Amino acid sequence: MSWFTLFIDYVRQTVIFLQPFLVFITSCVTIWLLWRTWPRKINADTTISAESILVNWSGHPLPDAAWTKDIKVWTPQTPPYFNTESWQHLEDCVQKMIKNLPQDIQLRLLKGDSDVIIVVPQLAAGLTILMAVLHGIMGGFPTVTCPLRKGNENNYQLPPPINLAKVRLLSREKREM
Repeated sequence: MSWFTLFIDYVRQTVIFLQPFLVFITSCVTIWLLWRTWPRKINADTTISAESILVNWSGHPLPDAAWTKDIKVWTPQTPPYFNTESWQHLEDCVQKMIKNLPQDIQLRLLKGDSDVIIVVPQLAAGLTILMAVLHGIMGGFPTVTCPLRKGNENNYQLPPPINLAKVRLLSREKREM
């Protein structure tokens, strides 16, 4: 036998010997990845604690409520502004709102802290619930459209739809710290 044939035979026997171990390691990695990415139970607990914080993006002073007495309230210095000329302008406005939050609130949002309570504008309250229900039914955010302002005029246009699931996916990149 030549040295090449012996070498090929040695490599073949080594691969046969290592194959069960490689299958085991691959299976362990697959199970770990499945466990790591498995959807966790959503924290739907709405109990208010001393650590809760209200982010007032309603653009109005908050009315008095008994449950808000012991809660820290953060209100931006300027009310939220939404440039409704295009989807990109709207997304830029929302990203600016997030960047203007204090650092501790931003970190709590990144952690998915349910003690951060967002006060949305009144007309958006229905949209908030609608988006949550649609997300629950569809398993992801829907593709939407709505009339947007056309320039400085009082005219509106119906732009092409925007895929909110894609916006969410692109926003997840900002979560990695």
